[in-house]
Amino acid sequence: MASKERSSYSILHVRLVVLVLLAATPAVAVMLYTAGQVNGAKRNLLVMFAGVLLSLAAARFVGLRFILRPVTAIVNATNEFALGNLGARTGLSNRHGELSLLARAVDGMAQELEAQQLQAKLSQDALQLTQFTLDHAAEAALWIGLDGRLLYVNEALCKLLDRSREELLKKTFQEIDAYTSGQVWTKLCRLTRNNGPLTIEARLHREGGTPVPVEVTASYLEFNGNQYICAFGRDITERKRMEQALDQSSREYRSLFEKANDALLILDEHDEVILDANRRAFEVYGFDAGEMIGMNLKRIAGPPHPNGSKESEPGASRRHTNFETVHMRKDGTRLDVSVSTSVIAYNRRRAVLSINRDITQLKRIERHLVQSEKLSGLGRLISGVAHELNNPLTSVLGYTQLLLRASPADDQVRERLEIIRREAERTRSIVQNLMLFSGQHKPRPEQVDVNELLSRTLELCRHGTLAADRHIVLELADGVTILGDRHQLQQVFNNVILNAEQALQEKGPDGTIAISTRRERKESREWVTVTISDNGAGIQPEHITKVFDPFFTTRGVGRGTGLGLSVSYGIVEEHGGTVRVESHPGEGSTFIIDLPTEPVVNSPIAC
Repeated sequence: MASKERSSYSILHVRLVVLVLLAATPAVAVMLYTAGQVNGAKRNLLVMFAGVLLSLAAARFVGLRFILRPVTAIVNATNEFALGNLGARTGLSNRHGELSLLARAVDGMAQELEAQQLQAKLSQDALQLTQFTLDHAAEAALWIGLDGRLLYVNEALCKLLDRSREELLKKTFQEIDAYTSGQVWTKLCRLTRNNGPLTIEARLHREGGTPVPVEVTASYLEFNGNQYICAFGRDITERKRMEQALDQSSREYRSLFEKANDALLILDEHDEVILDANRRAFEVYGFDAGEMIGMNLKRIAGPPHPNGSKESEPGASRRHTNFETVHMRKDGTRLDVSVSTSVIAYNRRRAVLSINRDITQLKRIERHLVQSEKLSGLGRLISGVAHELNNPLTSVLGYTQLLLRASPADDQVRERLEIIRREAERTRSIVQNLMLFSGQHKPRPEQVDVNELLSRTLELCRHGTLAADRHIVLELADGVTILGDRHQLQQVFNNVILNAEQALQEKGPDGTIAISTRRERKESREWVTVTISDNGAGIQPEHITKVFDPFFTTRGVGRGTGLGLSVSYGIVEEHGGTVRVESHPGEGSTFIIDLPTEPVVNSPIAC
């Protein structure tokens, strides 16, 4: 700036000297002329010289005023531009002429350069802010070439991997990721280029080789003709730990769920669709997983509860906490079930956990105990009545026999005596059944071939109770012998076969009685199972629990005493066995008699 000021001062000084000379010369010429000190020729020459000088002075004034000053202003403004002062202006934009046009062009150029400089500064500031943001971002950021070389890494990645930026920029992505090989990297580049951003899970190596699980989101970018993979990574160590803990908890829950002894069902809270079930549920209900999952609870709900409540109806799982109901297996078998329900969270929604316990066997035992109590109380009453009837009945039969011997064969009185004897014999048979029912007949155990006893019973029934055209199907296993009272067991088989025959009265020749035997091991004991089935009308559900009750019968008056199955029940119980019936209306009935091959300790047959 000092040299520039000195140069401007020198130019101004020269300009002043020239102006003084130009101004003084005409004045001197005039003075000489007026003084008469010059002759005419010289005077003319001097006047001419003065005129030239005046012309030059005028030209100088005009040039300085209209040319030199604008040019100087333009030059000075240009110099300011060169020095970086884009705010400098010529100050000639409002004048006219060619130099004014030039000045306006220079000022416009300066204004545009100033705007560009401002935009460049803003862009640079934004770039610096972006760079700063990337460098100090919480997540790891890296730019990668298509060959896998790391071109940029931020501080978060350096801190995550415990490595310096200089060290990382010498490596490829394949060298710091345990999962990425050369082929995997090539595939990753192709997928991001064709399909857009891609999220993968990587295991980046820390200093020392410790792996860090990182979720990486990679994008394909092109910039200035170059191709890059821009990636951001998030440390998911804590998430993986929580996932492992959740997975462990889920496995433990699933193990408890699957190993539970009760059938567990998880139901949708609103429509009661089965969302999940354990293995025990599949065993209890007879469905496989593909059939049961997605099934509505209505499919296994049984008929309305016998006492008239609605516990077995759909929706009960939402209205009750604990209740007993009837469910149905896949094959139609009825199940007595104890149900306990509660509302739980399942897959981020409310659901109902239903714990279903199969109490069919327990209910059977309860009914057995109730039946035993009934029979025990009734037996004591019947025992006394039977004794009181037996003595006069013996006298009636004795005197009737004496009168028959004394009566002629064609006597009308004899015919009436026969009626008395026959009815007395029938009464004695009833009394014997009553005494047997009350436990007054002491069993006599012996080895009994069950198949042989069934065959003899059938032979006797064919000559008396069975219809001549009745179809009999036998499936008898070998080696089915037990220790028991032959006569009592024959009475059991006879009563059940008689019951089957009476159920087939309306079937005619289409009626079939199927009898089978088998030997099996249950509860560490050997058992013989006798099954007697018919294809008759079946038993109504409301009667199924009463068939073994004393004096219960569905036949008309005079067609049965209702003691046959009750007596059979008592005999089988004395032998340590069980008898039960399975029946559906219109599908016939099946009586299943289980007898131990050896008497149960403390049972009447063992004493």
